[in-house]
Amino acid sequence: MLNKLEKKILTDIYEMCINHKSPPKAIDYELIEKDNSDPKIMQMEFASYLIKLKNLGYISFQDSKVFLKGGWRNEKYKNNVIVNYTEHIVIEDKGIKLIQKDRETISGKILTEVNDIGTGVYSGVKKKLIAWIASIVFILILFLVKLVITKLL
Repeated sequence: MLNKLEKKILTDIYEMCINHKSPPKAIDYELIEKDNSDPKIMQMEFASYLIKLKNLGYISFQDSKVFLKGGWRNEKYKNNVIVNYTEHIVIEDKGIKLIQKDRETISGKILTEVNDIGTGVYSGVKKKLIAWIASIVFILILFLVKLVITKLL
């Protein structure tokens, strides 16, 4: 199961691969290490999410094309990545299906809500329109009755 941040990263990779949006970058996310004085730590955290998505089969990439490694290995994030080149990541069918399923679920909920709102609005407008037409018809009948009475007298 992916957490919110991992899903956001996967969604952005989907957008990059399928809809040709810009590649995701570590600075685009609310990472734990965002305010760390050493920017390499943030890159290592971001790399750890990419590695997890790869290990789960949602994305694929060659480490040598996506990661520039150097320096010491961070024990918390278990890597020594200092730069991420996410434009070389490919989303796999499993990742595509997950994003599309999430979007269908969200779209379905939104569509149901919009339909419910639309039905309510339509019913309300229909009732008011019928009342307005009935009022006009009543006024016309009164006018005609008055006209007839005036002509008869």
